[in-house]
Amino acid sequence: MKKEKTKKKLKPKAGAADKKTLIFFEYEVSYEPVKNERYEIPPEIDARMQELYDMVHKTPKKAIPVLEELKVKYPNVPQIYNFLSVAHSIAGDMEKATEAIRENYRKNPDYLFAKINYAEICLNEGKFDEIPVIFDNKFELKMLYPDRKVFHVTEVCGFCGIMGLCCAEIGKQETAETYYKLLKKIAPDHNFTKRLRLKLLVKSFKKNLNLP
Repeated sequence: MKKEKTKKKLKPKAGAADKKTLIFFEYEVSYEPVKNERYEIPPEIDARMQELYDMVHKTPKKAIPVLEELKVKYPNVPQIYNFLSVAHSIAGDMEKATEAIRENYRKNPDYLFAKINYAEICLNEGKFDEIPVIFDNKFELKMLYPDRKVFHVTEVCGFCGIMGLCCAEIGKQETAETYYKLLKKIAPDHNFTKRLRLKLLVKSFKKNLNLP
């Protein structure tokens, strides 16, 4: 597959609601794995990723002690915490799943998915003011990670999805719609795209009926 067919280049454009804060700089969205040198997975963990993935989804209770042991040995590998939170969630322990997310954010605060997952907790708890702080008050990925030129599609979806949902909740409808348009363009079937679309529809419906 040719490289140009697996990436989409986003050209600079300003958000409709707030041109001072929402600016889409030019960067590439990749649908293939993107190497993150800062959080590069150790070879011994990388060799077990598929095994761990299968264990987490098929036998989560068996996976949990394995992941806990790996977490102690590799405290700065955020993917382990991601697996651990998913394992606890599938096993039905949402409290421990949430704690794994919080711990990942404490240990690896610069890791994008640690930010996104923690922001999801704040979103669910109604702590909307904390979400921009998690992302250093940066409203665009290129502003948050200026040295990066390529982002994986799931990174863009996670960031834009959370920011869009937050904007919708606090009444910044036009900004939320700008995030939605980007999501629809790069991943129309992604969960965040569907969630934000539904949220915008509900907000619009309530506004038209003068509902709180």
